Amino acid sequence: MWRTAHRYPRTVLIGLGSLTVVLAVGLGILVLATDRHNTVEQARADGRTAGEKMAVTLLSYDYRSPVSDLGKRDDLLTGHFKDEYSVLMRDTVMPAAVKQQVTTQTSVAASSVISADSPDKVTLLFFLNQTTQSAASKDPVLNGSRVRMTLQRVSGQWLVAELTPV
Repeated sequence: MWRTAHRYPRTVLIGLGSLTVVLAVGLGILVLATDRHNTVEQARADGRTAGEKMAVTLLSYDYRSPVSDLGKRDDLLTGHFKDEYSVLMRDTVMPAAVKQQVTTQTSVAASSVISADSPDKVTLLFFLNQTTQSAASKDPVLNGSRVRMTLQRVSGQWLVAELTPV
């Protein structure tokens, strides 16, 4: 073998150089894949934490809160869902809540990440407990529900892009 290497030093050097390039490219791809995985895993954790807080805020309401308070919730929303949620709360939920003197407190019983396809989009599943009181029934009523929430990171902030009962 050394005799062959001695006869063809250029070929051996080209082979070793090519092998070095292939290994360097493979290592680079591995580093990028690991970095992306870590970034997506961080998005899963951050999205879940943010989503839990937003679910409580978006799904709890008090008839004594003025409709203008609904504007603060808009800061948690993005896309078409922002408009849909605002119209639903302003035109349907809050007028009915005021008329019937309804308060609803939401808490997250359990949550899970359904998918995190990128560092900027996470879909979650929540199991919620909602305690509702109204003028018609002073005793609180506890209901369980499930919702799927899709979050998108916009300018570094997680925002709700979709909220669907399951």
